[in-house]
Amino acid sequence: MDSSKEIIWSENHKNKSINFNIVSYFINSNTVVISTLLILSIGLYYSSIIPKGDLLIYLNSLNSTFLDFLFKYTTYFGDAILYFPIVILFWFKNKNAILPLILLLVLQTAFVWFLKKIVFTNSLRPRAYLEEINLFEFMHKIEGIRINCYSSFPSGHTLTAFALAFFFIFVYKVDKWLQFIFALCAILAGISRVYLLQHYFIDVVIGGFLGIITAFLISLKYKLNN
Repeated sequence: MDSSKEIIWSENHKNKSINFNIVSYFINSNTVVISTLLILSIGLYYSSIIPKGDLLIYLNSLNSTFLDFLFKYTTYFGDAILYFPIVILFWFKNKNAILPLILLLVLQTAFVWFLKKIVFTNSLRPRAYLEEINLFEFMHKIEGIRINCYSSFPSGHTLTAFALAFFFIFVYKVDKWLQFIFALCAILAGISRVYLLQHYFIDVVIGGFLGIITAFLISLKYKLNN
C-alpha cells in the first residue's frame, strides 16, 4: 500500500514538474511579449481610473532637456515612412520578408484609417481640451513639433511602432536582445506621443495593443528565419 502511494505521488510530482517546465519555457520564450502586454495592461488600468487630461499634464510637467531630445526623435519610430528603408534593407538581405512587411503596412494602415475616419471621427486631441481649460499656452512644447487637434483615437504612431517592433519579434524571430530593443523603441514612441501633447494615454495604450495584434495576425501566416 505504501509502495502504491509512493508511485502515485511520484507520478503526480512528475506531471507537475512537466507542467511547470512547459510554463517556464513559455514565459522564458516570450518574456518581452509578456512584459510589454503587462506594461500596456497597467497603462490601460490607470487610464481607466485617472482623468486622461491629468495623466497628460503630469507627464508633460516632467519635461527636461534630455526628455525633449529623447521624445522628439523616438516619436519617429512610429512614422510609417520608416517602412521604406526597411523594405530596401530586406530587398538585399531577405526578400522573403518583403511581402509580409508590406501586408503589415497595409493592415495597420487600414486599422488606423477605419478607427480614425469611420468609428472615432470626433475624437479631439489634447490640444482642444487644453485650450478649453485655458492651459495650452502654459504647457511645455518643443520647437519644431506641430501639435494637431483632430483624430486622436487611437494613436497611429504608436500602432505603427508596435506593429513594426512585434513584426520582428513574431515573424522575423529576432534574438532576445533585439526583441527588447524593438519593444523599448515602441514603448518610447508611445510615451512620446503623450509627452508631445499629441495624444492621451488611452490613445497610446490601445494603439499599442492594436499594433501587437496586427503583427500577430501577420505571424499566423508567415514565420521567417533571421
